[in-house]
Amino acid sequence: MSKSKSEEGSQEDLHALPLDVQVEACEVRLGRRPPDLARAHREVASALARLGTRTPREALADLGVAIALSGDDPSIGTTTFRALLDLEERTLTLYPRASGVADVVIAHETFHALSPHVSGAHAEVCANLFATAVQGLSWYAGLLDLPG
Repeated sequence: MSKSKSEEGSQEDLHALPLDVQVEACEVRLGRRPPDLARAHREVASALARLGTRTPREALADLGVAIALSGDDPSIGTTTFRALLDLEERTLTLYPRASGVADVVIAHETFHALSPHVSGAHAEVCANLFATAVQGLSWYAGLLDLPG
């Protein structure tokens, strides 16, 4: 039996939960398997150590990655992107959906630049946890991906 919106709770309801519960609930709502949080926290700690005292923008600059703004609004199916990191071209392109959350998006993409060996859905969880930590958020950055 499927749950109604009121039974599932709102995105705002998730903000009040402990961080690891927010992560699991968010990933399930996005139709992904619950993450291996212990592994994710280890990957994030390693990336934070590589970041050191630099800001995400400084780390990207040190890696030779330029940040560009685009007026395009790319999408695949129902997914519209906030950014595209191209490590071969050394560019991070921010799209209109990044407006208002650009620092969170840049921090998220910095994880991918610092940890290119981490892939798939696990990489997204790690990047969102990294952005949450770097930006000092009290909520999981992945909540931005939930509809509504």
